[in-house]
Amino acid sequence: MKIREIEIRPREEAKPSEIVAPINISEKSTISGFALSNRFQKATNLKSQEIFKQVSEMKMAQKHISLANRLATDSDGGPVVGENWIKITIVPITDQANAGSLADYIWMYFGRNDRVKLWGEDRTRFPAGHTLTWDLNEVSDFLEDINTDSWDEIFLLNPFGDGILVKRIQICHSGTKILDWTSNLWLDGSRNEKYGRIGLAAQILSAKLGLIRNGWIPQLHWAARELGKTDSRKYGTTNAWCSEFASWCLRKGLWNTPEGDIGSQSMEDYFEDEQRMYTRAQILAKEYVLTEGDYLRFMLSDYHSGLFIRYLDDPNNPSSSTRIETIEGNTAYCVAIRNRTLADVVSAGSTR
Repeated sequence: MKIREIEIRPREEAKPSEIVAPINISEKSTISGFALSNRFQKATNLKSQEIFKQVSEMKMAQKHISLANRLATDSDGGPVVGENWIKITIVPITDQANAGSLADYIWMYFGRNDRVKLWGEDRTRFPAGHTLTWDLNEVSDFLEDINTDSWDEIFLLNPFGDGILVKRIQICHSGTKILDWTSNLWLDGSRNEKYGRIGLAAQILSAKLGLIRNGWIPQLHWAARELGKTDSRKYGTTNAWCSEFASWCLRKGLWNTPEGDIGSQSMEDYFEDEQRMYTRAQILAKEYVLTEGDYLRFMLSDYHSGLFIRYLDDPNNPSSSTRIETIEGNTAYCVAIRNRTLADVVSAGSTR
């Protein structure tokens, strides 16, 4: 298969760009996250602020909804939302005299068949002690045709014979930092040099699991692996996908939760049939204490689904303002960790 590629220069501004998406998306919404894409804006001539308002209020012309859904159907990946960037810090010259490099660029591979050319400063160098940032939102059209699982299989390659001593690598995907690794490794493409590439798959997985404190509750493990991803089709739907994501994770943990186009009511009904459903009132009355991996049904701007990670406040003194940490799908059109309160919870599905 032919390798797809694109190029990007390092960003001069301190802060990367952000494709802003509503955090709370109604489970009734039929508007694809591709409505926020660069391609959608070009085709409709709508401003990003107007699109955000229409998506938030679910008031978008049907022809525009159809266009966004068509972009989703025609793309191999998911919509690009939030911040997406890579930062590479090079060891300072005081620590290693030849840490910098006159390499023109390096490659950032997503799997085997998609790569982004990361140009050096002035397209000629990677200076010692510098941190270079590449804003991947600048190539969002390209990224939307990459299978989102390829974000788990990133590696860097230096095709030049002048090595770079890389101190630190950071990657952000959809606003979640999926890698922050102090590597202190050479990236050197010299002939017979074994350091021509740096694979990041293991470090990305470790970083994601670290965000749930390396817990091994199966559904949380699988949910954490999906952080930053945006392609709803993987979880069984082309519509709003918070419940489908939660159910997908639970099925990975061998729970027989519903499949297909479902909603939070279907999830609540499943746990009620299993005699494992508890209301917010029961949680506040301490008749049930949430446990890692529990299913949660929320009422935010509308009904929503997620999985419970932990209490951020004392679980022995629950109140409506008690804060909890969750992992959710279709929040700002991606998988992300959120802070909620018990006031947001309608019911819980016990997975003890």
